[in-house]
Amino acid sequence: MNLLDSGTQLVILLLFLGGLLILPVVGNFILDMMNGNDGGHARRMQDFHDERRAQGVSFSDRMDELFLREVMAAFRREASDLVRRDPTIWLESINKAQQDAFNKVAERDKSLLAAFGGMIRGLSYGHILYEDECRMVDRLMSGHCGPAPNQDQIAALRIVRPN
Repeated sequence: MNLLDSGTQLVILLLFLGGLLILPVVGNFILDMMNGNDGGHARRMQDFHDERRAQGVSFSDRMDELFLREVMAAFRREASDLVRRDPTIWLESINKAQQDAFNKVAERDKSLLAAFGGMIRGLSYGHILYEDECRMVDRLMSGHCGPAPNQDQIAALRIVRPN
């Protein structure tokens, strides 16, 4: 006495096998989260919420703050990526990334624009760009075309060959 037809049995078997294939991926992610192997993100997130809650900040305001922090991080990454591609247009690259960040904030909630503007107002390129990209702009601004020469490269030009 068979309660399920062969097509239903096949679907159940495929779902079971598919579940077995995805289980290691999902299972490892869940285990990492439970064991704290997420690079400390879950702990830092909990600390952030606990600290801000203790200061009387509402959940909604905490989520807005996290959103603005994420937009700021994305702004820095995008600006640095653009500068890495072409350091000669570093200011235009930063301005483009900044405009994209403002657009992202406006899409979510226009009332957050002033807060985001306050976060980035007056920041120099040294506070926006990642370290390597900042050095690219520094070299460009100081007139160096490439990386600073090392001691051997400097000494090689001082060597006098006997005639």
